[in-house]
Amino acid sequence: MIKLEEFESDRPYGPWLSRGCDVWDTICAAVNGDAAVLGRLLERDPKLSKYDQPLYFAVREGHLNAAQVLLDAGADSGEELLTIARDRGHENVVRLLEETRARRGRIKPAEADHPIHLAAASGDVTTPIFLGKVGRGRLRAGSNNPSASSLALRASNFWYRSPMPTGRTESA
Repeated sequence: MIKLEEFESDRPYGPWLSRGCDVWDTICAAVNGDAAVLGRLLERDPKLSKYDQPLYFAVREGHLNAAQVLLDAGADSGEELLTIARDRGHENVVRLLEETRARRGRIKPAEADHPIHLAAASGDVTTPIFLGKVGRGRLRAGSNNPSASSLALRASNFWYRSPMPTGRTESA
């Protein structure tokens, strides 16, 4: 792995402002499956569980105990992690992720007929912006539906009305 300069510092790193060196140590402990070190790091700074990389590496490498420590500390067990664990044949990790998701409960995806989606799908790009500004258009977390902005972009035939950005093609 390549260690970024930010990970050599005591300065805050990322959105949860954990020390960069602690984020790196958490990633390394996850890669190596060192649940004891993970436990000590998370005890000192519980926000380390919010970073995606440690759980990703624990799952990818099939380190059940390391993944358990991270999940118990509150790490998010997204659907993509299940796919990674399945693809790599880590059935114990798959069961752990599924049990964690069931225990925590997942938020039901937003309905496809939410006002912001309806407006965006019809090509109305002003209503989603307005709804977003006044707060009525906020979608529930965990929505598997396309974002309102992506629906509006598709409905507006953006690529045909605007010059193509450098390096992009119509098929992209």
